[in-house]
Amino acid sequence: MRNYRVTGPVEVPTAVLAAMTAPMVSHRSEGFRSDFADVARRLGPVFGTTRDVLVLTCSGTGGLEAAAWSVLRPADRVLSVQIGYFGQRFAEIARRTGARVDELSCEWGEVVDPARVAAVAGDYDAVLLTHGETSTGVLGPLRAWSEAVRGAGDALLLVDVVGSLGATEIGFDELGLDVAVGVTQKALACPPGLALVAVSGRALQRARTPGSRAFYLDLAAAADSATERTTTWTPALPQLRALGAALDLLHDEGLPAVWERHRRTARACHEALASRGFEVVPAPEHRSPGVTAVRLPGGVSLWVRQAAASSGSGLLTVGGL
Repeated sequence: MRNYRVTGPVEVPTAVLAAMTAPMVSHRSEGFRSDFADVARRLGPVFGTTRDVLVLTCSGTGGLEAAAWSVLRPADRVLSVQIGYFGQRFAEIARRTGARVDELSCEWGEVVDPARVAAVAGDYDAVLLTHGETSTGVLGPLRAWSEAVRGAGDALLLVDVVGSLGATEIGFDELGLDVAVGVTQKALACPPGLALVAVSGRALQRARTPGSRAFYLDLAAAADSATERTTTWTPALPQLRALGAALDLLHDEGLPAVWERHRRTARACHEALASRGFEVVPAPEHRSPGVTAVRLPGGVSLWVRQAAASSGSGLLTVGGL
């Protein structure tokens, strides 16, 4: 049975699924090392970095926990810029490290003004951002936020790109981001099971300093293993094979064409829903190309209302490729 358009896991192309059926090999074998290094290298342009990207066997939440537990320290002052539920979750993960987290939020469906960020960011050791907020369908102004933080001080920038990676440009190096966490099961159209983490040199340096309590999700250990072209722990090998096949498809289409396809599909989705009486929540300039959030009109069946309520937002979100 085919799924309706959900925010992820999304439908997976046949070629990507077929890659998962290849024979298993040791993750210490030369064949695996070659394939793994190739995937890590080819993920760089998707994030907008010249650095290899770390691949962790876990969910996106595991990737966010890896970022927080590897980079943050007890008593660090952390600013959480929140535009929805997943920004709140990132803040809670940071609190578990012992960091002191303050929140800067807005009405759901809107964005936090970069001027508000600029006014306070200089007081913090790290700033948490969510680029594509699945709960509200908002694409945060990542460039403006990053410039606000960089103009105010030297805080580490930790960014959740789970809902935006592959659907739009990230610009990791250009924007001076320190950690960006994405996943496979959304715009990359892969099965779930991997967190993809871009890490700056200074964030890795921080991860290597005393005080980290990360073990399985230790970014410094993952980076050390990556220099040996392998993983710290046993990886989800079928998902890695699928990711390699998905990157082949992205390369063939070209990233600018992929991003334009997502923008075009999102516009068509917005127009179709609006014509049927649904209100698309964010203003046009803040709408995500990877997920659409709408307010439910009267007469919508109860089970859809319940599904929307269970998301915690009171909104219905749908994804698309």
